[in-house]
Amino acid sequence: FPYEKGILFHSFQKLFYYKDGVISQISNENEFHFSFLVEDQFFVREQRKGLCVLDGRSVDLVKDGELFADKEIVSLLPLSKNLILIATALDGLFLYDGTQITPWDNDLSQRFKRDQVFTGLSVGNSKFAFGTVRNGVYIINKDGQIIKNINSEKGLQNNTVLSLFLDQKENLWVG
Repeated sequence: FPYEKGILFHSFQKLFYYKDGVISQISNENEFHFSFLVEDQFFVREQRKGLCVLDGRSVDLVKDGELFADKEIVSLLPLSKNLILIATALDGLFLYDGTQITPWDNDLSQRFKRDQVFTGLSVGNSKFAFGTVRNGVYIINKDGQIIKNINSEKGLQNNTVLSLFLDQKENLWVG
């Protein structure tokens, strides 16, 4: 990830930061899972600990982050200036406002629990795309309303979507 005029990446055990020809690392006692860059903040899920944020040279648990100690986070996306949408594989959707994490209790969250979200990305400034293991791709708006669900009944070869990519012309590629 591009981060503070350098590059940040992670393995399961360490974070690495490359800047000005120097690589520094941050080790951890627990295994890192997925990582996410939202605006200028770098988040990572630490197994058995929860959702953490990089703060200087340490990885610190966010307030209420322990909720995700045993939940697989698959996507963090900016919902608004001060609100992040958290998608989990099997536990639905959550909202993080920088001070607390709350479940996003809506029909979409219940559907995502059933369909197993695997990936997500922002589409422009007002929509999101989510790939699922059991029901293709969902395009939703920022209110959590489904705009479109594209699955095998509507032309996909199968319902398992493991990757999404948005090209420079905002065409959505599904893999």
